[in-house]
Amino acid sequence: PISPHLLLGSPAAARAQDTAPEWLARMSLPRWVDSVLGPLLQEGRYTLGLTLHPFFQVGDFDRDQRLDAAVFVRSRESGKHGVLMLRRADPRPRVLGAGRAFGNGGDDFSWLDIWRVEASRQGDQLFVEKSESASGAITWDGEGYRWTQLGD
Repeated sequence: PISPHLLLGSPAAARAQDTAPEWLARMSLPRWVDSVLGPLLQEGRYTLGLTLHPFFQVGDFDRDQRLDAAVFVRSRESGKHGVLMLRRADPRPRVLGAGRAFGNGGDDFSWLDIWRVEASRQGDQLFVEKSESASGAITWDGEGYRWTQLGD
């Protein structure tokens, strides 16, 4: 028999449908990223920002010869979008946006619709932009992430 909690239109069914895309998306994350991010998602602090494709990027942001990650998220507390930066050397997430101001990106990165990783002398950089508008580069300087404005 079918559980009454899973009947179409029930609150349990709605929650199951809301979490299904996130659960599936988490399967594409590198295992070490999911091990850090998973508890934050389960605590309810963040949800994956699945409106941006891809919703995560990898690069060697701190030049230690190991891949780090940037994950687009939404803060459940503020409802604002941002980027969680995860370094392999120190996997405690650094929050950029998501209710905390960061450079010219502000405290809500919901404007972000294009992002990519590019190699530079300072290590891999995360380029973030709004189509045909503003853009910036996020770089690790050895102590923290810095914003460099590139366009309007």
